[in-house]
Amino acid sequence: MFAEELPEPNEPALKSVQKKRRSTWNPARTAPDEIIVPFDASAFSGLLVDNKTFQDAYTVKSPSPHRDHLRLDAGRTIGNIVKTPGYQDDLIGFFGGILFFVELMLPVWTAALLLYHLPISKWLAWSLFSLLSVTLITLKVFMGRPVSYRVLLWGVASAVTLLWLAGSP
Repeated sequence: MFAEELPEPNEPALKSVQKKRRSTWNPARTAPDEIIVPFDASAFSGLLVDNKTFQDAYTVKSPSPHRDHLRLDAGRTIGNIVKTPGYQDDLIGFFGGILFFVELMLPVWTAALLLYHLPISKWLAWSLFSLLSVTLITLKVFMGRPVSYRVLLWGVASAVTLLWLAGSP
């Protein structure tokens, strides 16, 4: 016996954990004459709806223009032409990242050569490195001159490397 079925009157009722569904429609109560709808031909005009109502119901309605900016996929592209990046832009970005890493390592290389590998006194090495650091920070951060910063950084690193190579046996 299934839980949805009602027990026969002569069988004992089984207790089930699930609730029994009750249907409000009873086919024994519905008479066939209740379903038939009479049609009055004299009241029929030929069209159930007019053409405008029919077209309005089946046309796609676009959102109003003042709410268009609220959609997630809406972008303001008028006047902004954006080029999609190609492989040249990817290569430029890759080599720019390598250049950034090398420029981060150049002061460390210069400090290591000045402080430990050149035969100069420690106070002179620390003074030169401090002067170089202050000048680089001033050029890059406060004055906003990246070309001067790079020329000084690469020039000093090259000069210190050449001094180290000339002085080493």
